[in-house]
Amino acid sequence: MPSNGDKSKSFLSYRTPGPRTAVAVSIAALIVAVLGTSSLGQAAVRTMRADVPGFAKDAGTVDGIRASTSPKAGELLALGKDGKFPFSVLPKGARGPAGPPGPAGADGQDGQDGQDGQDGDDGDDGQDGAPGPGGGIITGGTLGNVPNNATGYVGAFSLPGGASATEPPVQVALQAPGSIANFQAFVRTPPGPGASWTFTVDDNGTSTGPSCTISGADTSCSDTTDTATFNNGDLISISVTPAGGPTATPVEWLANYS
Repeated sequence: MPSNGDKSKSFLSYRTPGPRTAVAVSIAALIVAVLGTSSLGQAAVRTMRADVPGFAKDAGTVDGIRASTSPKAGELLALGKDGKFPFSVLPKGARGPAGPPGPAGADGQDGQDGQDGQDGDDGDDGQDGAPGPGGGIITGGTLGNVPNNATGYVGAFSLPGGASATEPPVQVALQAPGSIANFQAFVRTPPGPGASWTFTVDDNGTSTGPSCTISGADTSCSDTTDTATFNNGDLISISVTPAGGPTATPVEWLANYS
């Protein structure tokens, strides 16, 4: 077997032919040349073959096992150029432990917006809110003449005729709490000398503070000092009281409500 440093020789073992073998081979060749294919010559060759050493038949094997440069069943495998067996013939080792997780990748781009869904069913109506504070101007009056011999009543709207002789028909329920202020009253025809009309704000049929009187040649009056407070649902109306036989006339009133 050659040493690891001797790269010029095969890794396979071999036997060097001795002098006896060389002489036998030479004689066999001479006999074949002389005797040709005669039965005597062939017998001589067979005799010489029996003396040929095993090297001639086993020169490419090691103890009868062939060699190979690649893994094959039943054959010897030569080392590679690096002096090592290839990884494919080495037994697999046990699986090593899992390595630590790698860093998280960058966030991907946002996807496209999806299509709008179908409209849902309408919800139930909510509860009514609390009444808000009152505000603005409240007004009323008559389109016909107010009788000049008894107190009449008008509401927060325009009556098609004259004043009502009783208060309930013209009373109006207020829908929000508030206060009457800056009360004013008007007549289309002046009362005349010594005569007058007195206008008073009533709450649920009871006189309140705001009140004013039109007399003589005047056609309007106002009370910018007194106020009247109303609760939600209170009934408002205006009483019109004549004095001294005023001229019958349509009337009107207005006030701030807040």
